[in-house]
Amino acid sequence: MAMAMCRQGRVLLGVHHESPPTDEEWARWIALALDPSADGVRTIVESSGNSGPNAKQRRALADALGGADIRSAILTDSLVVRGIVTAIAWLNVSLRAFAPDQQREAAEYLGLDASERAWAFAELHRLRAESGARAA
Repeated sequence: MAMAMCRQGRVLLGVHHESPPTDEEWARWIALALDPSADGVRTIVESSGNSGPNAKQRRALADALGGADIRSAILTDSLVVRGIVTAIAWLNVSLRAFAPDQQREAAEYLGLDASERAWAFAELHRLRAESGARAA
């Protein structure tokens, strides 16, 4: 498994590590992002490796979003992943990279309330264990 993910309300979480997400994982990510059950989806992705979605997957995300406001924060210390974040942002996707120790800043950027923050950062820990990823 390259990517573990879950969603509660408007908060979508993912943990990604060494290998790129499979096309199936990426399709699931897009489906979770576009689930109409909550407005104003906000995503947090923790990435501990030097890979991410490929160009085809990045384009599929941009096409699926169709300009929808899904703000995302990527927690990573990888320069490669930061470059991928920049490439995705060029496609009019609202996202920003943060250092792994900037969880509070990432939550503020996303506009998460206290209960969303508490759930998100506890759940990231569970997803990290599920995926076998090390902390970003």
